[in-house]
Amino acid sequence: IPKVDNKRVRFLSHEEAEILLKALREQDPQTHDLALLSLHTGLRFGEMASLKWSHVGLDREIIRVMDTKGGVGRVAFMTEKVKAMFEAMKRRGPDDYVFTGKRGKRLKDTPIIFAEVVASLGLNNGISDRRERVYFHSCRHTFASWHVTAGTDIYTVKSLLGHSAIAMTERYSHLAPGTLQNATRTLERAIEGAGQERAE
Repeated sequence: IPKVDNKRVRFLSHEEAEILLKALREQDPQTHDLALLSLHTGLRFGEMASLKWSHVGLDREIIRVMDTKGGVGRVAFMTEKVKAMFEAMKRRGPDDYVFTGKRGKRLKDTPIIFAEVVASLGLNNGISDRRERVYFHSCRHTFASWHVTAGTDIYTVKSLLGHSAIAMTERYSHLAPGTLQNATRTLERAIEGAGQERAE
């Protein structure tokens, strides 16, 4: 079971994400696309680096994630922005990587330009705790956090992230403090409804 105290917990606000994406687009379009894809699908960097064009299904608006950390494939779903991003890219052969380094080779590391843009925007100014600093992986955390704050249940987020255990996803549960209370209210309404049916 992962120790929450050792995990990064920083996620971006929608405003911070837009500012970051705008700056990345101006500096390096591919790094912008990687960040956008992670923010909108929760894909890990390694999963995006392994992504081939045969895995991208524009007609069904899905991405088949094949090389996962846990070894079990899954499907990620495109937002309109992600679909538009893929449509604007130059599509190569089915076995070619979507994102490439020099000479069309597979990406090995997160682009240095990402950290440079984060620094130029001051997103980590005054923050010494590594858990609170913005790294590329923060895009994935942001995806999960946005889902939870929007009301998506933890088990669905677990599936979207490809976590092997729910304990890995529970770090986001504090972002939905009203979930348990809402569940209680739902049960309460069900009980009241059943009582009214018996009375009738």
